[in-house]
Amino acid sequence: MIEFYRPSDIPEDVWELFVREADKVRSTGRDHYGARTILEVIRHHEIIEAKNREFVINNNWQPEMSRAYMKMRGCPGFFEIRGRTDRHDEAA
Repeated sequence: MIEFYRPSDIPEDVWELFVREADKVRSTGRDHYGARTILEVIRHHEIIEAKNREFVINNNWQPEMSRAYMKMRGCPGFFEIRGRTDRHDEAA
């Protein structure tokens, strides 16, 4: 199911990590969190802890991943979104 919601320009490994971390946060009962924080946690883990020198995560992917995640999990408002819509919203 998560692959269906993955924005086409986001690498599969990055999308899976983002979903996993966002799910962890939601499982604690939080109803709002910062998507940028999740990206930084992923970046830290992959580059520092896993020593994955090849890992790349672009900050510009955050808005599209946030929207796709909230649509997939049915949790509008979990991430703060600015007024712009993206291709993923229009396609649904």
